[in-house]
Amino acid sequence: MRSVRIIMAALFLAGFATGAAGQEGWPATAGTGTYASSSMCQNCHQQIYDQHVQSMHYRSASNPVFLAQYFKELVPRMKNNADLTAEAIQCTACHNPIEFMQKGRYMESPEPVQKGLRAVTCDFCHTITGHRDSSPRNGNYIAAPDDQKSGPIRQESWHYRYSRFVKASEFCGICHNATNHHGLDVKSTYAEWKSSVYAQQKIECQDCHMNRVGYLVGGKAEYDRGPLVASGMFGKERRQRRIFSHLFPGPHSFTQMEGAVDLTVKTEGDTYTPGQEIVATIYVDNVRAGHKMPTGSADLRTLWLDVRAFTRTAVVAEYRYVSSLSRPLSGPVVSSAPLVSFQLVSNRENLLLPA
Repeated sequence: MRSVRIIMAALFLAGFATGAAGQEGWPATAGTGTYASSSMCQNCHQQIYDQHVQSMHYRSASNPVFLAQYFKELVPRMKNNADLTAEAIQCTACHNPIEFMQKGRYMESPEPVQKGLRAVTCDFCHTITGHRDSSPRNGNYIAAPDDQKSGPIRQESWHYRYSRFVKASEFCGICHNATNHHGLDVKSTYAEWKSSVYAQQKIECQDCHMNRVGYLVGGKAEYDRGPLVASGMFGKERRQRRIFSHLFPGPHSFTQMEGAVDLTVKTEGDTYTPGQEIVATIYVDNVRAGHKMPTGSADLRTLWLDVRAFTRTAVVAEYRYVSSLSRPLSGPVVSSAPLVSFQLVSNRENLLLPA
């Protein structure tokens, strides 16, 4: 008899940042004023600033994939299509919000109008007070410059006010849910969360994406502790039991990918005789994400699975699966060997939702 082993070589998720787009829910301002660059916040909040500059928020308007999609694909087609102009404005509202707030137009050049303000900045996020319409989407924020910054800690001052909204998933849904002018969802992460068990259990986006490790441990979020303000800036600073991370890990982060999807392989036996057919069942389960896997921009996220069967001396069968919106991650598949077949089973059809 000959021993044949089945392994999964890899499950990968490729992801890039992309623009929000849509027809309804135009961003609104609550007033006028001047925004400060994130480097101003660095003076007092060094640790949080250091995290922010490593995040994709900091690169929201300079990410090369976004810039290529926006300036090479979208902008050239806007001349004869008013709907695409509206979508470009929505892209700008989320990827380059301060410039949008100041000019009320779509981004016209990859070069920043004001240095330090082309990104999702500290000041912008911490002065959002809500969203327009019945649900968050397409950059429909309500925001305006303000000396008082909003945050999740119940310790108010001349510079700071408590906001329950910044801890809610609706805050993230403003730019992480989008439809195009055809009514097609091009980004539905917030809607996916809302229909998941995470929403039912009141686990918010921030509970995973703003905790110390980037996911729940034993069903709970773990946070750093300590002072929020640099020592000695304003006298003795009270230590906080919960400091929200500003790294915002996502599909670009190893911490988010490793262990997010559970893979199990089962066969009817451990050994097989020459000529005997082998059927391997591969169970794919989204166990750790509060939304579909992959999620985000449908055209820029790809999940692929590499499965191989081998003996002690050679690989006898190989199968690669690449995710698609029109192709469910389940059902029988054909391998490269006539006597080895694979059966993919997921906990949901199409893209994976958390069980």
